[in-house]
Amino acid sequence: MDFANFTERARGILQAAQMEALAGRHQTCIPEHLLKALLDDGEGLAARIVRDAGGDPDLLKTAAEERLERLDKVPGNGPFPVYMSSELAAVLQHALEAARDLAERESAAMQDEWYPTILSRLGESRAQHFVADWRQLALVLRRGELRPAHYRARRPPVEKPRG
Repeated sequence: MDFANFTERARGILQAAQMEALAGRHQTCIPEHLLKALLDDGEGLAARIVRDAGGDPDLLKTAAEERLERLDKVPGNGPFPVYMSSELAAVLQHALEAARDLAERESAAMQDEWYPTILSRLGESRAQHFVADWRQLALVLRRGELRPAHYRARRPPVEKPRG
């Protein structure tokens, strides 16, 4: 798995999961390490999503911690490598495939059912540019070429009041 394809934020969460494995003296990083890292994240996005879905992030975190406590620990005090489990690799692969599918569905919707709304709000030139950007994102994801440098934030133009 090429971690260069992940955003800086996603790499930070994965690094936090790896650090969790190191702190617990676990030789394998599993999905529960990732879950704990997501729930511990300072921005609180994962906890908010769990709460909005009707779940309890604290209960989920406790369950992850209990599972991690039952893992075998590497003996000794020296350094040791941490490997990604096949389960965690499958979770990350599934997330990438879900992102690809979503980008392709939304790209298609923008070209068809949403286009009249986009056109009315942005005007023809900006609407075509917007749809082309989504089409390109879907293509980049399909090819597995996504790099953080592909993200380019543009501030919308400020409309000056007429007067």
